[in-house]
Amino acid sequence: MLKKLGKYMKGLGFLSLISALGMIIEAVCELALPSLANNIYETVNVATSPDQTKAYVLKMGFCMLGLAVIGLCGGLTTMKASAVVSQRFAFRLRNDVYRKISNFSFRNIDKFSTASLTPSGACSGVIFYIIPFLDIIQGGNSKTSCIIYCNNIKNTISQH
Repeated sequence: MLKKLGKYMKGLGFLSLISALGMIIEAVCELALPSLANNIYETVNVATSPDQTKAYVLKMGFCMLGLAVIGLCGGLTTMKASAVVSQRFAFRLRNDVYRKISNFSFRNIDKFSTASLTPSGACSGVIFYIIPFLDIIQGGNSKTSCIIYCNNIKNTISQH
């Protein structure tokens, strides 16, 4: 299956790499901030003069602000690159599906229902189950995503 889908990723490897690197930069910056805050607390406890403490806190505060901005840039880069890759991938895949369906004979068209030729069923499954789940994992508005995810599962169970 990866070989079949891999042809739609041609030319998108660089953007995929940029997306991954942006995510790594964002994660490193976010994980470094608590350590810097801890260093500030430790230094304040053993500081000898208020002037040294103030200078150190300001210096580290600006370092933390810089790390936060770098992490933000990494996150924005990841979002943009991922969006471009996913849109190009989906565009290429939909074009091939459309071409394949357009080349069907009348016998094939009669054999398959229109609903089975469109990916709406698969897309709704992705929208209702996977997207909220990924939002929970990525740390988005997890309370809302959990509610949506649980309601979707409950509705699916009650329909069957």
